[in-house]
Amino acid sequence: EAEEARKRADESRKQRQAEVLAAFCQDAMGMSRSVLQAWREHLEAQKREERRSRERVQVIARLASDAEGELQVVLRLWQAHTARQKEELLAQRQREAEEARKRADESRKQRQAEVLAAFCQDAMGMSRLVLQAWREHLEAQKREERRSRERVQVIARLASDAEGELQVVLRLWQAHTARQKEELLAQRQREAEEARKRADESRK
Repeated sequence: EAEEARKRADESRKQRQAEVLAAFCQDAMGMSRSVLQAWREHLEAQKREERRSRERVQVIARLASDAEGELQVVLRLWQAHTARQKEELLAQRQREAEEARKRADESRKQRQAEVLAAFCQDAMGMSRLVLQAWREHLEAQKREERRSRERVQVIARLASDAEGELQVVLRLWQAHTARQKEELLAQRQREAEEARKRADESRK
């Protein structure tokens, strides 16, 4: 009876061991499937993240390139506008000089007529009138020429200052674009390094 009891105990122990082993194998297979599924999901998420990162970098780089191109167009338009403005200023100055010359000629002719009329009346009075009229004419002509020069100088200085400021803006924008490209490249490298580390950790 003791021998039979021992045999039954051994058989019962072996049966329990077999059941435990079967349950462990079943759990191991389920765990392997879970690990495989998690690994697949991790790889898919990593690919999606890398794709989104590349798309962001491409979009930002394209926007920076478009903005730089637009600024170049603005600069060329401004330079063309400045050139036209300088030509208009030169033409205006020439017109003003021509008008001043015509006014001077008309004024001189008028003064000559007045002088001739005064000479017919009074030679001494004519001399005084001629001298006074000539002085007034010279003063008026000097004032007109001075105002014309001042207007041209002010407009030319404003155009030159604006062109210089636009050059400064362009250089600042180019430096900003270069820094932004460097930051994007560094960000992409960091993301690639982090993705590689995550992949290494996942494999481990």
